[in-house]
Amino acid sequence: MGDVLEIRVPDQLRIPPPERPPRPPGRWRAAAALCLIAVLAAAGWLAVMGSAQPGAPEPPKAVPQTTPQTRATAPPDPGDEHVALVRAALDGWAAFAAGSRLPAIEPFFDPAGPQYRRFVDEAATRAPGASASAYRFELQRATAGPGPAAGEWTVGGEVTLHSEFEVRSYSWDFVVRRNADGQWRVWTVRDAEAAGNP
Repeated sequence: MGDVLEIRVPDQLRIPPPERPPRPPGRWRAAAALCLIAVLAAAGWLAVMGSAQPGAPEPPKAVPQTTPQTRATAPPDPGDEHVALVRAALDGWAAFAAGSRLPAIEPFFDPAGPQYRRFVDEAATRAPGASASAYRFELQRATAGPGPAAGEWTVGGEVTLHSEFEVRSYSWDFVVRRNADGQWRVWTVRDAEAAGNP
């Protein structure tokens, strides 16, 4: 017969690894770009978190630019002064109503005016401290304008009286004049709804 071919196989057969095909040139660039983005994101996060920690220096603040005003501010309305006087006079009136003490109204009402004389007459008929009730006047919808006489202003509005007994509303006009010392004071108080007010 023919010759027999004998093949001997070693105990451990070494098979060489298959060859990898070369990477396309764009893949390593994409991987490098992803790594760069990750590093930049981590650096930004550390910068933000580091500035929020106590003791970290604050970033410099922008200095606001000042621009000169192009408009002059409006002068104060003289009516505001008279409305403020009437509100203060009503506070004094409330204190007078609770205790019949004339010093409570003296800084606000002209002693030569008819309203002050009414207070004097009322105080004479009541003992000081005769009422333990608390009173409060509230002026709403106030308006102010020059009065009919020179050097006179009229402050009008709705006045609400609050007491423990009742709440009542009135429509009053306060005539404000300069007194002998040149100070603005309430001269008189009129019922704005009454017909034929002088």
